[in-house]
Amino acid sequence: MAFYTIITLFFSLVLNAQNNQFIRIDYKYSFVMPASMNLQGPNFMTTTLIDNGQATLLTKYNRAAPNFYYDKIKDVAFYGSGIFSKSFTIKEDSLSQKFNWQLCDSTETILGYKCKAAKAYFRGRNYVGFYTDNINFNTAPWKFVGLPGVTLKVASLDSIYTYVAISLNIYNENKVIENPHLSKISEAINYITFYNLTRKSEKEREAKLNTDEKDGETEYKFKFTLMEIGDK
Repeated sequence: MAFYTIITLFFSLVLNAQNNQFIRIDYKYSFVMPASMNLQGPNFMTTTLIDNGQATLLTKYNRAAPNFYYDKIKDVAFYGSGIFSKSFTIKEDSLSQKFNWQLCDSTETILGYKCKAAKAYFRGRNYVGFYTDNINFNTAPWKFVGLPGVTLKVASLDSIYTYVAISLNIYNENKVIENPHLSKISEAINYITFYNLTRKSEKEREAKLNTDEKDGETEYKFKFTLMEIGDK
């Protein structure tokens, strides 16, 4: 499937660049937090993806500023994340090589497009993605790249995380999608470093809370609640 994906991506890049075409997709992003966090039910947020065939910009969690930027030519992504109160800029190279999508027989109609399904394992979770190859773009929300078309839905098989498209618009505009993290590139860390810092911080906070607990009966245990719970 990898060769077909590369060919599809190449022609998508060429056509969209020549025509100044953009695609905008609004996704409903939902996640169910563990019961231990005392939050009721799923949480829903709108995320907006903009893609011109050369770069993808994703505004996450109803933020005013774009959070996730993917340079499709260089196959590198930049995004912001935090560990408790500290913010980081993270850089990921070779993003397209992180997924080994396996096609399956399922289909689903989303926004009027009949979508094909594929499954993949990524950093601790199994996912199913639904994509259509009836649009002359190759794009996907967040890091879920690699499918040969426009990915309109991605869901973790543990039913915790879901992206599903709720609107789609294709339009022409003569502009470049800029990397909003340019000023912080020199400070960027890679994903493995961020993962290790997160685990270290969780253990330190866990130890402090247990030390400060007066009644001696409550034991605090942090559990990794991010989408990525693996270090590869």
